[in-house]
Amino acid sequence: MDGRQSAHSRCDTSSNNEVRRYRERRTMTQKKLADEFGLSERTIHRWETGRHRNPQLLSVRRVADALSLDPVEHESLIDAAVSVSAVCEGRAGR
Repeated sequence: MDGRQSAHSRCDTSSNNEVRRYRERRTMTQKKLADEFGLSERTIHRWETGRHRNPQLLSVRRVADALSLDPVEHESLIDAAVSVSAVCEGRAGR
């Protein structure tokens, strides 16, 4: 931890980058994805940086749809979100 983030404000896992990786591969900005998804750009940013600890499964599915992911990518993104939620909830319970 670099002193700028508290352990409770961020949950770092490799899965945090799934949304960003798919978004960038489709050359979408956070704003464009947020607009298509119907959320704020801040929410997308928080997902990508690990500051959103428990994204709702329906929201993750909607993001996957907005990114036009194929079925394998779709499931990968959902699995990553579930993993992030489990890891972060486990840390918060310490």
